Amino acid sequence: MTEKKDQNIEGTKLRRRAEDRLAEKRETAHHPGAGEDSLRLLHELQVHQIELEMQNEGLRQARDAVEKALEKYTDLYGFSPVGYVTLDRTGAILIVNLTGASLLGAERSRLIGRPFGHFLPAETKFYFAEFLEKVFTNQKKEVCELSLLNGKSIPHFVRIEALATASGLECRIALIDITEHTRVEESLRREKETSEALRQANTASDATNRAKSLFLANMSHELRSPMTSILAFLQLSLVEDLTPLLREYLETTLSSARSLLRILDDILDMAKIETGKLSIEDEKFSLPLCISEVVDIVAPEIHRKGLDLTFSVAEEIPQTVVGDQMRLRQILTNLIGNAIKFTKEGKVVVGVTTGAPTSDGKRDFTFTVKDTGIGIPDDKKGLLFRAFSQVDASHSRMYGGAGLGLSICREIVELMGGTISVSSEDGAGSTFSFTVPLREVTVESVSLSAAVPHPPELMIDPAGDRIPRILLAEDDPGNRKAFGALFKMTNYRHDFAEDGLEAIEMWEKGDYDLVLMDVQMPRLDGLEATRAIRAMERERGGHTPIVALSAHSFKEDKERCLAAGMDAYIAKPIDIDKFLQLIGEIITQYSKGIDC
Repeated sequence: MTEKKDQNIEGTKLRRRAEDRLAEKRETAHHPGAGEDSLRLLHELQVHQIELEMQNEGLRQARDAVEKALEKYTDLYGFSPVGYVTLDRTGAILIVNLTGASLLGAERSRLIGRPFGHFLPAETKFYFAEFLEKVFTNQKKEVCELSLLNGKSIPHFVRIEALATASGLECRIALIDITEHTRVEESLRREKETSEALRQANTASDATNRAKSLFLANMSHELRSPMTSILAFLQLSLVEDLTPLLREYLETTLSSARSLLRILDDILDMAKIETGKLSIEDEKFSLPLCISEVVDIVAPEIHRKGLDLTFSVAEEIPQTVVGDQMRLRQILTNLIGNAIKFTKEGKVVVGVTTGAPTSDGKRDFTFTVKDTGIGIPDDKKGLLFRAFSQVDASHSRMYGGAGLGLSICREIVELMGGTISVSSEDGAGSTFSFTVPLREVTVESVSLSAAVPHPPELMIDPAGDRIPRILLAEDDPGNRKAFGALFKMTNYRHDFAEDGLEAIEMWEKGDYDLVLMDVQMPRLDGLEATRAIRAMERERGGHTPIVALSAHSFKEDKERCLAAGMDAYIAKPIDIDKFLQLIGEIITQYSKGIDC
């Protein structure tokens, strides 16, 4: 009814417009002799004619608008960035736009009638057939993601949005290219997997390094602890009045024990390097004294082989520098020891020179060790600074060694910020040189008396009024016997505690001038025992010097000891002269009220 009413309204409007147009024409038209009925009929005909012309004009305009809209839609459809495809129920392509054809990798004219599944990988064809069935069955938009075979090496990934027509005979699908998005997602997924793999690898590596560090700490303790009593008893035995033959036996045994200790230290150092635990410390020390100590170490072997050892030290070498004395001594001992080992006759010359000071107060110090030994073949020089490598690795080789010394020297030199090199000629000797930066200081803090160790008898009664009393906390029976013999020889009064708890109890009851505290002990370790003693001292006052005795050789082990409240740190196995000198200085300083 409403539709009919609307049509009447439109008809009325059309007639009114026709009447207006006819009135405009009548102003110029003239019909003589026409009757009233004829004029009325003529009027109606003219109005209908005008209505028809106006309707035709409206139809032409509507047709033009439709053609323009169709052209615009065709362009939009054809050039849309989204691929559009119309499929029948069998999946055959009925219509496809330019983007869809591009995604499918064929011309539009060649796609009509071809199955859409032809452009899918074999493993997804069945999945798409199920998807298409769902589209026609559910009569609602369905979505999936697939890859297309477009004849290119790089596959295209598309998001498919499909909807069946009302007739249920066709479906329209939109192909949205998500290749770049998929690649980004895949890249992110791989990065995430790689990151997770790296995280897990780092976690495993950290766990491995922690296990290595723990193993090294335990091995250091287990290997160095028995060496303490071995070396101590050998050194104490050599103080006695011995027959020449027995002295020779003991000196040879002591030399072999020290060689064994150096090999153990090399192995532990190499393990530290592999786990990143090897560190360099900067402390003031006397450079001439450091060189003198190296001479003392190598002198017995020099005399045994009848070689000459000469030093050439530049006059401008400063007395006191800042660096790692222990590591510098280790490098020199190794290089000079090698020179002696591989030289049958002749000499070993050690030279020390220095460059000009830099703006940061450092100088480059160059140490050179030259020998007249067997030399090194050119084709073997590449093996020198490799771990576990030797110039002669055969079973019939003449010279022993673990093949670690030079590798460790290189690592230490580089950690110190320096370089190491070698020049050699087969049969004509070798020259090893290394350069490290050391900072020069102008101080008088290095005592000349430190150059010569005090003999044991000078350590008696350092305070001048009574014999000092020492408490040794040590769980190893062999080490207790060795230290007991040493204290008896030097007239120190001493008591033993076998663990940390016993050490605390004895400290509370006794009046001790010094506590020597082993770190690793049963029931309560030396660190906890020291913390307990320091806590009680804070309440009652006073301070008993506590010196750590530890077979652990890591830098952090020393730092933990000092952080726990210990006053000094001595690594096992001990050198008797240096040990007596250190404890004598500590007792003297505290007896005079001087804080160490």
